[in-house]
Amino acid sequence: MNNIDRLSERLNKKYKNQLLTLKIMRKLRDDLIQLENRFADIFEVSDNRVEFRIDNDKNEVFYFKLNSSPAEFRIIDHKGTPYLQVINPETQGVYVVLQINSDEELTPVRFNDTTYNYSININEIIDFVIGIVCFNLEYDNRETVLQ
Repeated sequence: MNNIDRLSERLNKKYKNQLLTLKIMRKLRDDLIQLENRFADIFEVSDNRVEFRIDNDKNEVFYFKLNSSPAEFRIIDHKGTPYLQVINPETQGVYVVLQINSDEELTPVRFNDTTYNYSININEIIDFVIGIVCFNLEYDNRETVLQ
């Protein structure tokens, strides 16, 4: 192994969590833009909207409001493990927390900080969160939420 390979390996280990969260936030941004484009008429006519903004900690926050249910996506780091948290910005109530396993998979976390026995692909995050936020579904049953 040459010096460049060693350096690449060390940097990858050191910044793994940042790379994972960056990829997931970019995917969320793209999916929310697609959602807004698909429902352009609905967003225009009603109060439903998608916003992208920077919070006080200079993190990018994605916000949407559908059926009068606001939600913000935030990345948090707890003891070296990255999580995607979706909160109600008005009440600060937590809708869902997803532990970031890899750049493609996330696992929902229960309220007692244990994980569920299934993971969600990065492509399913928007549907999963909208199912919970807009329809008040429990995510004990993944299939129910994704319907």
